[in-house]
Amino acid sequence: MENTYYHSDHETARRPQTFREIKATARENLLGNYKYIIIIALFIQIVGSLFNSFFTPAGAQPNIMQYAIYYMATFIITLLINLFYAGVYAMHLKAGRGETVSYADLNYALKNGTNRFLGVSLVMAILSFMVQIPGLLLRQQLFAALDNGLTYMANVNLMSVITLIAIIVYIVLMLGFSFAYFLLIDNPQMGAIRALSASWQYMKGNKKRLFFLFLSFIGLWLLCILTFMIAFLWVQPYMEQSMAVLYETIVQPEHIKKQDNLQNPNAYY
Repeated sequence: MENTYYHSDHETARRPQTFREIKATARENLLGNYKYIIIIALFIQIVGSLFNSFFTPAGAQPNIMQYAIYYMATFIITLLINLFYAGVYAMHLKAGRGETVSYADLNYALKNGTNRFLGVSLVMAILSFMVQIPGLLLRQQLFAALDNGLTYMANVNLMSVITLIAIIVYIVLMLGFSFAYFLLIDNPQMGAIRALSASWQYMKGNKKRLFFLFLSFIGLWLLCILTFMIAFLWVQPYMEQSMAVLYETIVQPEHIKKQDNLQNPNAYY
């Protein structure tokens, strides 16, 4: 299978291992590339938010039909955002590999096997949608509790627990599938299901590592809040590039090990 990254000259390269090394490498990789990644990511988010605002339910207590239209529209918009955001992931890989990053990368998924990226985007959108359902039910119960005193508080407590469980499951699944877009970019012949499966295999034992890497940005997230999310324009690419560096650290040595052992390089695919 064609692979766009793994070469023999990377075999002896030392990969960053600690969070400090990973984040330092990420900052170095982003030098000169920040403007492209920030502008593309911001463009995608603004367009998505504008379209989403057209379907936002009106009134204090929207009816079921309004919610149905809103969530259907949100699902489709999320699917498209995820599809185009694959271009941002491609930009991050290019930045880390010293390749040229450009605004044309916005269309990366459309030019490199749309169906492959659409499949992964669909799974991500479904997961995002599913985790919102308990929250929607919780909100409805909260409104009912306000109208009926303590009558519905038991339901509120139950839905709060279900919502928390849904969020935890969502985080675990998203961590497990976090390398799927990177794998599609590196393997032009790989399909969506194989990318998701390969990502899950690579993330076995590494979900906690990625989770704590994200958690190490908590101070910067506080900065985002203090700056009314302006700092988010800098923090989000920093986090995403750190994830890309971790991807290189985990996947590249595994690929070399398989080659050295004369195993089938397509084993995970």
